[in-house]
Amino acid sequence: MNKQNQFYRQIIISIVAITMGMSCMIYEFALAQTLSLLLGHSTMRYQLTIGLYAASLGFGSLFYKKILNHLSLTPHDQNSRFLWNVQSLIFIEILISIISSATFGILFLLDRQVNSLLMEVLSHLVIILIGFLNGVELPLLMEMSEDKQILLPSRVLAADYLGTLLGAILFPLVLLPQWHLFSIVAGATMINLFSAILLQRSFLKDLTFKWQTLMYCSAVLFIGSLLTLEFWF
Repeated sequence: MNKQNQFYRQIIISIVAITMGMSCMIYEFALAQTLSLLLGHSTMRYQLTIGLYAASLGFGSLFYKKILNHLSLTPHDQNSRFLWNVQSLIFIEILISIISSATFGILFLLDRQVNSLLMEVLSHLVIILIGFLNGVELPLLMEMSEDKQILLPSRVLAADYLGTLLGAILFPLVLLPQWHLFSIVAGATMINLFSAILLQRSFLKDLTFKWQTLMYCSAVLFIGSLLTLEFWF
């Protein structure tokens, strides 16, 4: 691998790591804000959200290890393992986009039509699920980078933490004062889709997957639905 191509891949991995951390943090804060608006108790909502998110990250990493133990790939089959990691990352990025965008629409549509307990259970399950999926993503990205000697795992981790910090700063200081929650979530969803497209165009140029096309279309549909709902609330 020449130096120019190596540098290009380092930039791609860094961008994906930053966007992963930033978008998931925006989702979590947006969920906490939504629950505060619909159910009250703002301080408790944010505390629970951050606590559940952090715990879910750890469980996601643990589940990732179990996945690897059940893989038929041998440690020497680096190319196949690399492709599997890229495909898995793309799948998870799109899945997070669909789950997050769908959840926000459902929460606002169900407001005052169901009891608060059901809304709390649904929203906290989504908080855990997003954190869990993000916990699976990070080790996948670190291993993918390490297999091809693109970037040190410590730098991937640092980029993800930087993205988390950016999300934590942007949400209260920039996004929330200027945008509606629907627009914020739609924007975070677009970031996830951008990461998925970037991974596919950078590492899987010659491969196409029908399920990816279906999921891209679904995510775009949910983004459109969110922006439509913004005019109703």
